[in-house]
Amino acid sequence: MMSLLFKKDLGSMYESVKSNLDDGELSSITRADDFQADVPSEYELLTQISAQQEVMLEEYKKLLARLDKDSEAARACDEHIEKLASLEHLLARELDSYQTGELENYSSVA
Repeated sequence: MMSLLFKKDLGSMYESVKSNLDDGELSSITRADDFQADVPSEYELLTQISAQQEVMLEEYKKLLARLDKDSEAARACDEHIEKLASLEHLLARELDSYQTGELENYSSVA
């Protein structure tokens, strides 16, 4: 009798904490794999990332102009600017390869 009550309690505890996203019974209402019409292409994603990096670079440059040149914050901003500029250069090369159809691998972009 105690075993059955314990089993029932464990079952109700599981029901209260299980993740609805992992529940196999919900698989019938999830999106089908072929429903990817609204997913942007790699080129579009890279273009959006490139645009956001340009905005970040401009904001860092504005911030750097307001900081004391010898401060630790200025050095950190300068390092971020250098790294973002380097990544932007690699990303621009990747975008060019998409446009020319030469799809090269640049694993150092990430």
